[in-house]
Amino acid sequence: MVAAAPRIKALGTRHCFNDIADFDGGVQIDIADVASTIDIDSAAATVTVSGAMRYGELASFLHAKGFGLPNLASLPHCTVAGSVAGGFLDEHNKPGAAYFGVQMVHAMMNYNDAVLAATSASTMLSVHAALRADGSVGLMLINKDAKNGTNVKVSITGTSLAGRGVRFDYGKTNPPDGNSVTGKPMDGGGNSFSVAMPPYTATVILIPKA
Repeated sequence: MVAAAPRIKALGTRHCFNDIADFDGGVQIDIADVASTIDIDSAAATVTVSGAMRYGELASFLHAKGFGLPNLASLPHCTVAGSVAGGFLDEHNKPGAAYFGVQMVHAMMNYNDAVLAATSASTMLSVHAALRADGSVGLMLINKDAKNGTNVKVSITGTSLAGRGVRFDYGKTNPPDGNSVTGKPMDGGGNSFSVAMPPYTATVILIPKA
């Protein structure tokens, strides 16, 4: 059903005052029954939750464990996914994390590019990769540690890549200058190299085919 639908929209807690979720000819997905999971990393002071979790549930759980959030949704029944989605633009029309996150994904891959298998040996590092139509490889690394930087050893197999690429960084220690995440030339790439990453940062590396 989902694959055949021309349009898809997720339904959360219906905390909306307009008809943005109403449309013809598509599929609406109710996420109310998505399992609510919470994983606290005390050392890194981070928490990973499912998007369908409501802030009232999350705040109560964290409080019982001695933790808290710097910001909350306007009402306890709002879901985490719905609230985070609101980070696209703030009340001053300034881009937020969701806005720049879309840019980072687009820097890694275009529509119809192939998603590659990617693995990480660290629970604090997420890895995603894509094979672009021109033969280049887009690699996204996400350092989820809010306090510590890391040195990532990268190994790419199945193709031959050039030594010079482009690097995009977005995080609290390297905010964008304006409304765009700008790529910078990166040397020392190829199929095996190391990447130094600041805390709490997403990095995209685009490496052309050799």
